[in-house]
This record gives sequence, structure tokens and C-alpha cells, in this order.
Amino acid sequence: IYVSMPGAQVASADSIAIIDPLAGTVTHTAFIGSDPANLSISVDGQSLYVALYGQNSIEQLALPDFTVNTSWSLGGDTFSGPYYALDVQAAPGSPPTTAVVLANFDISPSPAEVVIYDGSTPRANELQALQYPYSSLQWAGNADSTLYAVDQQDPQDFLVLGVSPLGVALDQSYSRVVSPYSPRIHYDAGRGSVYTDGGQAIQPSDGTIVG
Repeated sequence: IYVSMPGAQVASADSIAIIDPLAGTVTHTAFIGSDPANLSISVDGQSLYVALYGQNSIEQLALPDFTVNTSWSLGGDTFSGPYYALDVQAAPGSPPTTAVVLANFDISPSPAEVVIYDGSTPRANELQALQYPYSSLQWAGNADSTLYAVDQQDPQDFLVLGVSPLGVALDQSYSRVVSPYSPRIHYDAGRGSVYTDGGQAIQPSDGTIVG
């Protein structure tokens, strides 16, 4: 298990650790700096993407030694300031591709837009978080053509996003599906279901609760 340890943590701050869950031991730590937060591992297991809140960027680290392959700035808004990655998800079919929710510090709701990156290059069409303040993302299956999402409203909306070489767009919305509030969603390709932290199982084809 890969774990990020933010700057506010006293011991081993600004680091990433590898944990052996069976032995209950930390097998390796690496200093990353700049307040590491969300992590996502590539489908080939060769890269770990880490959102750095301290420098408003994402780094792609080579595994297992955490060498920095590439990093890129997330930009910002002239009024609201620099963006940070509220969520980052490595694409299942293409290791260099990631889906990222860009968000604003100290603003509620915080999301600004959803962006697809190929390496450090953003695709042209970004999805503005105007009607839906997108929070957690999950890729659907082994294809890079669909993302599932929820927003920061309560109850939360369940959202289906279409991804193309041009970028990302909203395909379908299912209002007020997720309750209680879920900071994260998770996708099980075997069952084709989306799971919430609150214990719901969602059928993504029609947004219904199936368990």
C-alpha cells in the first residue's frame, strides 16, 4: 500500500511510504516534499502519480525508487489563485494519461474543472465545474473513454463523463443519488458497479442503487 504523508504530519512529513499490510510494517519511505496528497498508480505498476499541494503540481514517480519522471504545474485562476489536484486518477488503458479535478484553496465548493492530461499536456476540452462541483473520479473498466464522478453537493449527484482525444464532457447526470455523503467512489470492473464510502452500490448504466 502506498501512503502519502503530508507536511502537517510530525514524523516522516512530506514523504511517501510503502506499507506491507500483512506484516504491518513500513518497508520504505521517500522524502517528496511540498505536501503530498492524493495518489494514483498506473495500470502497468511502473508509475505513481502524486498531487503536491505545496507547489500546486502533479509528479509522476517511477516505481519502486520514486525517481521523478516528470512534473507539471496545474496553473490557476487570476481571481481565486493556484489550483490543486482534488483528485487524480491514472487511466487504465494508457499509463501516461490521467484525469484530474482541479480545485481552489479556501473556496467552497472548491472544484474548478476536470482536465485530462497526456503526460504533462492537457487536452483542449476541459469540463468546467459550474453546474456540478465534481469531486471524486473513477475510470470505467479498461477503456479510457468513460469516467464516473460524484460532486460535493449533499445528497450527491452521480455523473457519467465521456472522454475523447479532445478532452472530457458531461454525458449523463443522476440527481441526488448518493447519500450519505461520500468523499470517494470506487469502481469494481468485475461487477461493473460503483461503490461509495457510505456503503452504496450503484449501477452506472442508469444510476440506480443496487445494494
